[in-house]
Amino acid sequence: MTALDAGALASWLGVAEVVLEGAPTGGGWSNDTVFVSAGGLQLVVRLTPTGTSMFPSYDLGHQVRCLELAAASGLAVPELVGYEPTGEALGRPFFVMARVAGRVPADDDPPFTKAGFLVEATPGQHRAFHDAAVRCIAAVHGIPAPGFVEVGPGLGDHMAWCQQLCRWSATAHPVIDAAHDALAAALPAHSTGAPRFLWGDARPANMVLDEDFEVVAMLDWELACSGPGELDVAWFCEMNRMRATGMGLSALAGWPDEATTWAQWAAAVGREPEHRGWHRRYAAYKVAVLMQLYLRAMVERGRLPARHRLFVDNPGTRRLEELDE
Repeated sequence: MTALDAGALASWLGVAEVVLEGAPTGGGWSNDTVFVSAGGLQLVVRLTPTGTSMFPSYDLGHQVRCLELAAASGLAVPELVGYEPTGEALGRPFFVMARVAGRVPADDDPPFTKAGFLVEATPGQHRAFHDAAVRCIAAVHGIPAPGFVEVGPGLGDHMAWCQQLCRWSATAHPVIDAAHDALAAALPAHSTGAPRFLWGDARPANMVLDEDFEVVAMLDWELACSGPGELDVAWFCEMNRMRATGMGLSALAGWPDEATTWAQWAAAVGREPEHRGWHRRYAAYKVAVLMQLYLRAMVERGRLPARHRLFVDNPGTRRLEELDE
């Protein structure tokens, strides 16, 4: 578990005692997150990472502003308790938010399509979760693009962000480079919809569900950006595909097909989706880019040998090759 000075945190929170209660299972490659109890409350502390992270820089303030905007707009996000940007209290910046009670679909091995409460749920409950998730994504897109996000609003801006990450990570791959070139050549000229606030990482593992399979909290806003809502929908579809057929598994029995996902989103936002094929390919490209960064972080942390075969052949690159067939 991430080292955290419970006494210093208690002093900053103004409570008598803070009890460390563990950390989320899985993930944790781009940030440090710790569960604590303090003053009778269940809280989550998110800190800037120490050592190697997936990204060249880490702006907690960006996540705080996203949480504030989402909350002010009526979205289901954890309540922000406080933000300490200087690093004076714990040696590095952090923010504290309420821990929302509920269940979170697993994103690691085994994924939510193989084991856990969703596998044990009924097809009707699967569908209830899917529909609630799409409503949440559409609700984000009801917010105009904020000025503080760094990526977007143009599709070319998103392409440039991925390319910058590739250059920084020094993990060039011919399949990823070819995908970038193909996307750039087919870049849509415009979108009918005005730029919107985007979640950036809309997937089941970033949602807290209640007993009725409603989404009671939307988590993890570090990739929040701006642009057409299709970016979020395509990413959501790709994340679901990766955790099902992408891993040789079946989709959840009650989970509808992508056409239904797109149709429900379109009905919620009041316009038809555009350039779905391009957005599907961009989502796969983004997955492949971020996977290279993840592998690089694993090497830096001693979890994977340098020049491991996964840098050449992994689910992200195989998906891009599949889309080229």
